[in-house]
Amino acid sequence: MIDNGKISKKDLIEALYILLICLNIAAAVLGSSNITELVFISKAWFCSVINKFSVFLFFGLFCFEEKLKRSKLYIMMALSIAVIAITLMSHNRSFAIIYTAILAFPEGISLKKIAKWQSYTFMFFICVVVFMYYMGWIESNIFLRNDVSRNSCGFTTANAFGNTVILWMIPYVYYKFDKWKIRNTISCLIIAFVVFSFANNRMSFIMEMLFILIVQIKKFRKTSNKVGIYRLSSLMFPFCMFFSFIITYFYDKGYFLEVLSPLNAFVSYRLGFMQRYYHNYGVKLFGQEIETVSYAKQLATGEAWSGIDNSYIYILISWGIVIVVVFCVMYFLIGKYLEAEQDYIGALCVVILCVVGVTESYLSNIAYNFSILLIARMFNSGLLTDFGRIKNNRLFKKTISQKI
Repeated sequence: MIDNGKISKKDLIEALYILLICLNIAAAVLGSSNITELVFISKAWFCSVINKFSVFLFFGLFCFEEKLKRSKLYIMMALSIAVIAITLMSHNRSFAIIYTAILAFPEGISLKKIAKWQSYTFMFFICVVVFMYYMGWIESNIFLRNDVSRNSCGFTTANAFGNTVILWMIPYVYYKFDKWKIRNTISCLIIAFVVFSFANNRMSFIMEMLFILIVQIKKFRKTSNKVGIYRLSSLMFPFCMFFSFIITYFYDKGYFLEVLSPLNAFVSYRLGFMQRYYHNYGVKLFGQEIETVSYAKQLATGEAWSGIDNSYIYILISWGIVIVVVFCVMYFLIGKYLEAEQDYIGALCVVILCVVGVTESYLSNIAYNFSILLIARMFNSGLLTDFGRIKNNRLFKKTISQKI
């Protein structure tokens, strides 16, 4: 609120929080493109600065709050040591950014407002990359899969281009759902089909079609059975973690190769990379540093690409067992919270992202993982008291009067 020409402290904190989220999205989208220079600075420098300073800026916003909720203080006390240990062990700031973003989530802010700016930022920078490609300012990487051309349109890979659509679509649907019209469905389908015609992105295209179909059915046909989506949102992360670990373990031990070898080929040999990292690094309590070769580095140095295109194995190996347990608990609680809030679209977004995480490492990135903001809102609602106990059983029995 602006009073006598002055911006209130609350509005300033909200604006800065949204700006930090959007800057992380900008860095993530540009980081997955073939752009090398941004006006007078390099893309690598810009992405590095956003990554390094996000932790301190989010934590600064958290400290700037006049009155801290007990639930946030409990989170801080319980996880601060683990966050420091994991950051030092893995040389990776991603979990520290997620942790501080949850702490800094402004009290009373509308998540739809954040989602709106997220969707704008995604679409703007996607258009920037594609525009620069068509102007001939950056190169495209064109691959063949089963004699079908896959054009990245300025991104490092066709998958990177195709996946941005589902990542844009999730916050877009979340903030638009209350005013959702047929034209919104049609526009989303057109964008998905156009991108698929260039990128031939199978997994993300299937998830986009499924997502929009469910949204359309939910909006225009009031269904009576809503419990299933909330149960799925509670159990999907633990299930996908268990599934990813089991198939990686079996593949490493040579079990069920008659099934897992064709599966590995079908998922573009992702399982082989998951097994290799699991075999070489193993699993540790507080994670470890792992060496990867990105497509950008591959183009620059000629090294073969190497990485983990699976959020669950990446989190398990890089961040360790402690964070896997923390994530499983958080995702279990978010399903219960969303059921109490009757936030069907929020629960659907969680499920879609968890499924996408099976073939991509997006769940470890605050820019891509919208469910982190749902978790942040949950903790900000006063969910936890008495060092992690649920704040009375009514939370899971009736709707909390928290502004969405």
